[in-house]
Amino acid sequence: SGSINLGGIRIVTGTNTTGSTAISASTSFGVSTHQYESITVTGLSGFASAPKVFASIDTDYHEANIAGIKDITTSSFIVMYNCSRAAGITSRDISWLAIGEAS
Repeated sequence: SGSINLGGIRIVTGTNTTGSTAISASTSFGVSTHQYESITVTGLSGFASAPKVFASIDTDYHEANIAGIKDITTSSFIVMYNCSRAAGITSRDISWLAIGEAS
């Protein structure tokens, strides 16, 4: 993880590991969403306003994906992810990048 300011733009990167369990849902929303979970990332600093956040999950399960990123503030955000199989999203690294106006 790291951070840099370029002019008035701030970029912060990091990696967080997902938990060892996932939540099971009905397959009526689609098989790929059968297992899901979220992780809260905290500790952001140096942003004047909520940054734009991008994330990816390090997995070899082709159907695993980042479902969304929500509740973004200048200091934290939540990454939601899902997969048809729990093994595709448990104990996996999520790499993220936050970019926005420097404070």
